Amino acid sequence: MSTREEEVLKDIIILPYNISLETFKKYPNEVTYAWHLWNIWVYITVTLQHINTEGNSPTTYLSTIVIDEFQASVFNSITGFYRVAFSALRNILEQMVVAVYYEPCLRVDKFVPNNYKEWLKGKEKIFFNEMLKKISDYEEVKKIEADLLRKCDDKIFKAQKDSKPCVYLQRLYSTLCKYTHGRPNYTNNDLCSNNSGPWFNNSSFKTWYEIFLKIYLLFILVIKITKQNIDQIDFLPKNGKIKDIK
Repeated sequence: MSTREEEVLKDIIILPYNISLETFKKYPNEVTYAWHLWNIWVYITVTLQHINTEGNSPTTYLSTIVIDEFQASVFNSITGFYRVAFSALRNILEQMVVAVYYEPCLRVDKFVPNNYKEWLKGKEKIFFNEMLKKISDYEEVKKIEADLLRKCDDKIFKAQKDSKPCVYLQRLYSTLCKYTHGRPNYTNNDLCSNNSGPWFNNSSFKTWYEIFLKIYLLFILVIKITKQNIDQIDFLPKNGKIKDIK
């Protein structure tokens, strides 16, 4: 590598690197825990691949796809690219809902394999709220929804007929969309205290960390809903703490 190339590389990475040092100094436990959860996710995915040897499980495939999304979200959150970090979480949420929607063991309409194959080819268009409405009819989901309604007066999947984001996933998805589309107060400039370029912001990182844990926990719930044989997996560190989804 030439001296000029080294200078260019240094210019690219020096500011994000300094932001990451500041983030880690302020939140060492949170950064370490988020990274540990990513490592656990890799282990979960490898286990699912060994269980589903036929390679026809949407949950297994999409769990693999989001490995990079989880990693990218953590990396961008500690380097001050908060909007990108939130957008990666939205990607994970979308893949999570698709996994439940196409999982053959849950579908009440006997599941046509070609639907999933067409989606993999990019030929089937599906929308987030439409998937939620379909998923809410699955028996396994109904059991969970009934329990949640009794305990916390809320639902995860049961979408409302109107456009108002009333249930948990709709509310979470609506929030993440604001970051993805860079709506007012949700651009990276807003998230970095009105500074151009990456900049450490205490509030933005704390918000990201909270949503990261929620998304992670929700995807674990999806794996359990889809009846994967994963009882042997330790999803969380024994000394770890994650707040309830609610």
